Amino acid sequence: MYSEDKAFILSDSAEHRYIKLYENLPRRVFRELPSRMVARYLGITEQSLSRIKRSVLKNHPKKED
Repeated sequence: MYSEDKAFILSDSAEHRYIKLYENLPRRVFRELPSRMVARYLGITEQSLSRIKRSVLKNHPKKED
């Protein structure tokens, strides 16, 4: 599992990693995760996460629960 997470972090841009996480977690779970935990998992700052969220959520279709 650790090596998969490490490969995930190193494989794509922060925006692509965020999109993959957004698409693979149930929306309810995703909403309840603190931003600092998501940012830490993605290897970015909370400020970067905030910018990415705005960009992605504006341009990415909403998913169903």
